[in-house]
Parts: sequence; structure tokens; C-alpha cells
Amino acid sequence: MENMFHTAYYVVKKEKPFTDFPDLVQLNSRTGSNMTNCYLSDKACLRFTIDIYNVEREQLLSDLKNAGYIN
Repeated sequence: MENMFHTAYYVVKKEKPFTDFPDLVQLNSRTGSNMTNCYLSDKACLRFTIDIYNVEREQLLSDLKNAGYIN
């Protein structure tokens, strides 16, 4: 599952279309990564991206809340 998040992060970071996600997952599977086929869609990439966003946002908000000051 971690590989799915890494692949989704790559798609977003490199500004690739979500439709590239299934092909990248299949490529990872061919190189030995154990990735399930139930996530082979652009919609799955969107869900992973939203989850990544939520985790990163919460971490940022926590860091800002715990900061002594903001400059």
C-alpha cells in the first residue's frame, strides 16, 4: 500500500495526469513491487492524493500551532 502512496505522490509532484497512475502501478508491479490491482484507476490516484494532502495539512497545522512564533 505504501508504494501506492509513493506513486500517487510522484504523479502529483511531477504534475502528471491522474490517468498515468494505472500505468505506473502496473510498471511497479512488473519490477517486483507487490501492488494490488484494485487501485488501477485515476480515481484511486485522486483518493491517495487527498489522503496525502490531509496528512501533510494536519502536520503543517500542528507545526504552526506548536511554533513559538511565526515570522
